[in-house]
Amino acid sequence: MAVIVAVEDDPDVHQLLRLLLEDAGHTVHMATEAEVGLGLVAEHGPGLVVLDVSLPGGVDGVEACRRLRAEPATEALPVLMLTAKAREEDQRRGMAAGASDYLVKPFDIVELLNRVEKLLS
Repeated sequence: MAVIVAVEDDPDVHQLLRLLLEDAGHTVHMATEAEVGLGLVAEHGPGLVVLDVSLPGGVDGVEACRRLRAEPATEALPVLMLTAKAREEDQRRGMAAGASDYLVKPFDIVELLNRVEKLLS
């Protein structure tokens, strides 16, 4: 199937994402910080990036998404924001940064997998 880079710092969500996406047949590369995730994108050339918004290390998911959009090699790469930031303002900020989709935690597993497949198609 596809190669996916997921950046999530919550250990429980991190593990759940890996299990769900691998069970769906994808190769998953995980990071807990945006800078590491961006490095994984450069290294593995994924078909999708899943980004939390609130991340440690000084670069949040919104800034990471902006950086992906600024590079010709990743400007069209699908990005799913997966975050607890549920306010409309937060969603607008994520979409304005170039996110392809925005899903709020806690999320429905089937909904997550459906959105992943849609973004990969």
